[in-house]
Amino acid sequence: MHQPYSRSRYYHLVFKWIVLGVYQTQEQAEASFAESYFGGKEDYDVIKVDIGDDFSLYEIEATDGNTDSWEAIWNILPARIFVELKLF
Repeated sequence: MHQPYSRSRYYHLVFKWIVLGVYQTQEQAEASFAESYFGGKEDYDVIKVDIGDDFSLYEIEATDGNTDSWEAIWNILPARIFVELKLF
């Protein structure tokens, strides 16, 4: 509970009694989003996954800031999980 998330809403689109489908609008998660919910100035790193047009790509990119902190956490995390769970 009380976790930050981007607000979204689903809509049933109907035109002249023809159902055109279900659509979703979603708030963009970017540096200004973090600033409005957490305060401070726009000094946030926003990391997103690019999956490519055919869903075959899995590339991490920073849309705001850089990936230095994300990469540091990513490199530490797997080692800690294995130590705490005594898997190796």
